[in-house]
Amino acid sequence: MLATSYLEDLGLDTKACPFCGEEIKAVAVRCKHCQADLTKAPDADFNRGVAAPKESPADFEQRFLDYAYHTSQRIDALSVAHNCKVPIAEADERLGDMAARESLIREVDDEGQVYFRLPGRARPGAMVQAPAGSLAKVDEGTALVGLLVNLPLPGVGSLIARKTRQRILQLVMVGVALPLCFVLLGLPLLFGAWVWALVTGINAVNEAKGSNLGN
Repeated sequence: MLATSYLEDLGLDTKACPFCGEEIKAVAVRCKHCQADLTKAPDADFNRGVAAPKESPADFEQRFLDYAYHTSQRIDALSVAHNCKVPIAEADERLGDMAARESLIREVDDEGQVYFRLPGRARPGAMVQAPAGSLAKVDEGTALVGLLVNLPLPGVGSLIARKTRQRILQLVMVGVALPLCFVLLGLPLLFGAWVWALVTGINAVNEAKGSNLGN
């Protein structure tokens, strides 16, 4: 406490992080901005005002690519500064230069934050979608079997026809309706599930026929 108070009296209670340049406490051992370990910072050179030599673009790009190809987090100036151990301003400059040479793709999110991604790689957090209809595509014979099974077992035939969402809802309706049939309240619900299952089966057959005609 006495040492901190003494530094505050001298106006030396803060300093600039040698990695990102942001203002931090003089006694900090880790930067709150870039999370760099300050115990490994070049304190002697920093205190004398001597900047670390700037590495060549080729050296930086090699270290950057080692990081970029193995990370799942968003690539921006802050994350690159922390992982490649360079100031934020330098990381921003390097990334901008790589984007200008089309080695990186520069993008801006809805909040105006700039980030980068490697060409050919999906956006962070983006889901890779299968081609439309690829998961639900069945042949005509399978779809017909699903329709026939839905006659006695609503929902089960929808599963055979790979109509997963409809199958779940139809089976839930049947499961709720069966106990209620003892008081007659479940009959309308059971009939509705049966009709819906038949419609699902017919649609699956028609989709399979249309797919075969398209091929």
